[in-house]
Amino acid sequence: KNQALLIKSFSRLKKEKNILEKLVIIGEGKEREKLQMLIKNLNLENEVFLLGQKLNPYKYIANSKLFVLTSKNEGFSLTCIEAMILRKMVIVTETNGTREILGNKSNYGKLISGDETDLLNLLFFYLKNENERKKYKEEGYKRAKQFDKGNAKLAIEEFIDRI
Repeated sequence: KNQALLIKSFSRLKKEKNILEKLVIIGEGKEREKLQMLIKNLNLENEVFLLGQKLNPYKYIANSKLFVLTSKNEGFSLTCIEAMILRKMVIVTETNGTREILGNKSNYGKLISGDETDLLNLLFFYLKNENERKKYKEEGYKRAKQFDKGNAKLAIEEFIDRI
């Protein structure tokens, strides 16, 4: 899922921009040991937390400033939609699935190329600019509601009626 990109950008933010925020990563996978080593090598043991799999990740997302997804490949991202429903601004690497959710012009959140410096700059800007973050929170929330089960059912029924 490419969390190393996020950790490296976050490390630079701590060193270059002196941010106070912490980084929390939820989920479990085969890269855990490598990520733990990266965190140690970057002296981020008190700044980056690998929480593993959580039964209820929503409380963590709800208490965050941003939701960041740095996957190299991503289909239709339910976690991105869930973060948007919780009114969190999302910053995600651009894939077919994330572009479908956020729009080709990053209308509902920010799409990134996967470049460490681009991610660093976006993270810093949106961590420090709550009013800018708020715009995406509200637009993202409206967009996420479009993927509601009831709306999907209605769209399918309309499509069938046209056939």
